[in-house]
Amino acid sequence: MVFEKLGLAENIGYCIPSDVILHFLQDIDQGRPPRFCDLGFRFQTCENKVLRNYLKLPEKYIGILVTHVYPGHCQGKIFPGDVIVEIDGLEIESDGSVSFEESQELVNKWKDDKLTQNSRGKHKTLRVSFEYLLTRKFVGEPLSLTILRNSQKKLISLSSEFRHYLINPDDSPNHSYFIVGGLVFIPVTEAAVESLSNVDIIGRYFYDNVQIKPLSQLVMLSKILADQMNSSLPDPRAGKLLLKVNDIEVQNLKHVVELVEKNKRSFIKFEFLGGEIMILQSR
Repeated sequence: MVFEKLGLAENIGYCIPSDVILHFLQDIDQGRPPRFCDLGFRFQTCENKVLRNYLKLPEKYIGILVTHVYPGHCQGKIFPGDVIVEIDGLEIESDGSVSFEESQELVNKWKDDKLTQNSRGKHKTLRVSFEYLLTRKFVGEPLSLTILRNSQKKLISLSSEFRHYLINPDDSPNHSYFIVGGLVFIPVTEAAVESLSNVDIIGRYFYDNVQIKPLSQLVMLSKILADQMNSSLPDPRAGKLLLKVNDIEVQNLKHVVELVEKNKRSFIKFEFLGGEIMILQSR
């Protein structure tokens, strides 16, 4: 289910955590698309003593440093430079880990609204990434973070959310495309990226970016078909990212179609990532 597309990992066995499978099945049972919650920010560990001194962290506090916040549920509540010291009341170590036993107690509390007694009093040795707790959250469930900001302790309440990436899997059996003057434009999907080498948009930047608008979608030039309209055009390599049509920023493939069909100029200007332009004569 998870590793079936790994072409370089044949004859290798993998263990999928039962929590992940249960989460997946519960989403399906409730009629929801299977989704796992996202942090909404990037972070780095604070194990380095010099870094901790630079951040002026009190000796009693441990935690992780927020380095970037994505648009979405965390924006305006979490800021770069914040140090997250607790998640749902669980202490986060400077390496980003939490006690596995205590996290299991917390999960049972979510389920039964009471703490189980099976791990109290035991020596807590096994640790897992604090992100493990997010695999147990469903979209919309509450999440609390305790942070240090300017050496002041604050409690932040959030809602667990799924981050919509600009590049998403294309599960639709019908693939969209638009051809004008032999230029073939398609939405950027994981399948499209995997089919191309040396593609401009493969960089991690585009995988990390999120949809600021619900319908935002990356569009790229897939190929150039033989046509009189493009016989003397430069030949940019496949995978060039389309940014603008007639100096208007492109929102999605449907928007590209609308801009071309409503064009009243003698020319259509396509602008790509890197500043390259292609001009077609429209009439």
